Amino acid sequence: MKILLATDGSSHAQAAESLLTSLPVPSDSELCLVAVVEAPTWQSDVASEHAALREELAGYRREVEERLEREVERLKSRFGRVSGVVLSGNVVEQICQLATDRQADLIVAGARGGSKIRRWLLGGTSDRLARHAPCDVLVVRPRDDSAEPARGLKRVLVAIDGSASSRGAVERLASLPLGEECEVIVFQVLAVVRSFRMDIVEQSGDLWEAERRQAHDDLNWAADRLRPVTPHVRTVLHEAEYVADEILTVAEEHRADLIVVGHQGRSRVSQFLLGSVSSAVLRHAESSVWVVRTEDADVS
Repeated sequence: MKILLATDGSSHAQAAESLLTSLPVPSDSELCLVAVVEAPTWQSDVASEHAALREELAGYRREVEERLEREVERLKSRFGRVSGVVLSGNVVEQICQLATDRQADLIVAGARGGSKIRRWLLGGTSDRLARHAPCDVLVVRPRDDSAEPARGLKRVLVAIDGSASSRGAVERLASLPLGEECEVIVFQVLAVVRSFRMDIVEQSGDLWEAERRQAHDDLNWAADRLRPVTPHVRTVLHEAEYVADEILTVAEEHRADLIVVGHQGRSRVSQFLLGSVSSAVLRHAESSVWVVRTEDADVS
């Protein structure tokens, strides 16, 4: 498995590293730590100010390189091969290009970071990474704003909807030896369509029952796929008007350490892309979120 860990030295980046080292990924996985020095837009035409800023950036880059060397050494005992790279430019563009060049399987990043030059928040870097990355993206959010998440995964919520993308999310989770201490909740939401005319709802009764039967089949399939990697699997089916809100509510109620979602899904009425359900979960979840990108689903 080829993994990119985006790091900027912030507490959330440290939490991302901690969660990554506790994930049951193959021990021979290749890990590349990447830090991006993103220069601000020039605000002055004065040559001396440009020179001062270039000097500041050069000093900052040296600090980043030294920090990255220490992090690489620290992680060598956990992964088969560890390297580090410092890039310059737009954070999202540079990380996505590196992921493409190295054929990465997973990008791991903190939900919030910070640097001496520019602060980047979830609504910016991590959200755009999930939209544009060529592979899975795991966005790590430490609980209660602490630097360290709980060691290992105790409770995982995988949200499905019967789409190829959500089936891919289940398969990805099933590829990890989660262990007996991990509980997986397979969750599906049947979107309730609020119509102006109640007779439309009544006329769709047979269709609704068919949707419920299909949802139960999807849940049972997912549970069967996951039981070989952990004996603690249960299924939950809810009906709700707002899918993302329901996913977030259930994740909070069960204190999920991780939410796993496909990058693209479908509802009863129409296709929904990362910009709606998955994006809302990514932005507002209290826990970490793994967005799984599958080859057989269209890229948003």
